Amino acid sequence: MTRHLHHAGEGYFEHMLFPLKMAGRLVVIAFVVFVHAIFPFLFTRTGSNMFNQLHDELQQRLNMCEADKHKKGQ
Repeated sequence: MTRHLHHAGEGYFEHMLFPLKMAGRLVVIAFVVFVHAIFPFLFTRTGSNMFNQLHDELQQRLNMCEADKHKKGQ
């Protein structure tokens, strides 16, 4: 656990907050997609847009962690 937090450059609670926020956003996305499945005329692009935005943010976070890792020579 300590190694992961060190690589992420975060403390325990700081790190915990990020995945909890992501989980909340995924619940919202799931709800939007569920509604769209029943009513295809609603949220025609909303779920995809939300998911793509979340993916982009996660990719940026990963890239930052990888860049920091390379700076530290790990």
